[in-house]
Amino acid sequence: MPIDDNPPAITKIEYLHIRQALRAMSYQAPTGDFEVMLHLHLIDCLVGEEWRNASSLLRQYTLNLAIIRIVTETLTHHRRVFGLPAPDLHESVEQAKQSIRTDYAIGSQPLMIWSLLFYRYVRIELDWSRKMFCEILNVDERTITRHTTQGIEALTMQLIEAEMKVTGLYEAMTHFLDEIIGYPEMEES
Repeated sequence: MPIDDNPPAITKIEYLHIRQALRAMSYQAPTGDFEVMLHLHLIDCLVGEEWRNASSLLRQYTLNLAIIRIVTETLTHHRRVFGLPAPDLHESVEQAKQSIRTDYAIGSQPLMIWSLLFYRYVRIELDWSRKMFCEILNVDERTITRHTTQGIEALTMQLIEAEMKVTGLYEAMTHFLDEIIGYPEMEES
C-alpha cells in the first residue's frame, strides 16, 4: 500500500549512504552524509504516523534496527541452506570466531559476505578490526575489503527492495514484469 502518490526515487538508496550508515552504527566517524537514508518511506513506516517528525536520532536508531534485522535474517537464511544454526547475538568471542570460520569454510559467497557484515556491523561489541578478520579467517586484507564491498552492495539491494515494497513500487514492478515476460503460473503439486 503506497504511503503517498509521490514515492521517493529509489536512487536515494546508494552504496555510499549504506556504507556511511554502517560506519555510524559501528561507532566509526562517517566520512560522508547518510542523512537521505533517514527520510525513506521505510523509516516513516517503522517509526509510525505519530512519530513521523521524530528526531534524527530516533530515525537513525530505526534505520540501525532495520539494517540489523536485514543482515541477521539474511545470514540466518544462508546458514539454514547449509544446515547451520541461526547467528547467536550472545555467543562468546571464541564461539563467534568459530562461527565465522565455519561460514567461510563452506565457501558460499553469499554466506561469507553476510557473515562478515554480521560480525562487523551487528556484533560491534566484538570490536574486530579488518586485521583481526584477516587473522581469524586466514585471508588477506583484499579479500576482506572485497567481501565487505560485496556485502554492502547486497545490503543496498535489500534496502532498495524494502523501500520498493513499502511504496508499492515492488508490486507494480513485479506485476509489470509478469505481464511483459509472462511467467507461467506454478501448478500446485
